[in-house]
Amino acid sequence: MSVNNPQRCYVVLSTSGELYAAHLTIEDVYTPVHSRDVDCMPSFIAELPLGRFREIEVHLRVVDKASLTDTPASSDSWRSFRQALLESDAKVFTLLSAARQLMEWQREHRYCGLCGAKTQLVHLPGDRYLQCTDCQHPWYPRISPCMICIIIKDDYLLLAKHKRGGAGFYSALAGFVEPGESIEQSVHREVMEEVSLQVKNLEYIGSQAWSFPHQLMIGFLCHYAGGEISLCDDEIASANWFHYSKLPPVPPIQSLSGQLIQAAVERLQGRAG
Repeated sequence: MSVNNPQRCYVVLSTSGELYAAHLTIEDVYTPVHSRDVDCMPSFIAELPLGRFREIEVHLRVVDKASLTDTPASSDSWRSFRQALLESDAKVFTLLSAARQLMEWQREHRYCGLCGAKTQLVHLPGDRYLQCTDCQHPWYPRISPCMICIIIKDDYLLLAKHKRGGAGFYSALAGFVEPGESIEQSVHREVMEEVSLQVKNLEYIGSQAWSFPHQLMIGFLCHYAGGEISLCDDEIASANWFHYSKLPPVPPIQSLSGQLIQAAVERLQGRAG
């Protein structure tokens, strides 16, 4: 039986990645749950400190929903993590992103990748890692850098519909940085691989953690430099140029893709005005 600290609040995730949202309706914006709301969960798989939210200490708890049968933590209390993330303000977005990334980190490193022994959490001021109980090797949270960009051509934006995910949106181009690459080199390579275009005048706009499962998205606006659209069949379902005033459905502004699209539209509106 776990003992809950009344001075803490909790982000509770299931092993399948759903978010526990006690007492919230589907329209409510998510906030971490109070310790009394996790009293109905007699056991958990992992607990990790996340930091502070509104001056309150926050911990992540990972639970197996199958163990919650016949408890108040009913199926109605669980919400899509992605939905909650994209409805959140910046502070909650950061907290939830950290929670999911740390859950994946703990799941992937329960055993040492060098010797196979179990690992245990070491949490020190300014440092956190999973340490092998045998060879003592430290395993830090994995962060995977990815480029994401919007291409501008005259008054048009290049937007693409991706085969994996995206909820039907047209979005920015994105891809992982390869070993040995700079982030700028990855932009040129990924754009060429996905839509066969050349780009120029890369301008950094911002970055965002994207916890599916552990990306750091690094966003750019860039300009068309040549080529004709030819799709990578493995990744891109469709791509086209859209006038900035007549865009298809695009991701919400909480995502970096949505922010890049907004930045490009504002840039073009300012130029037109």
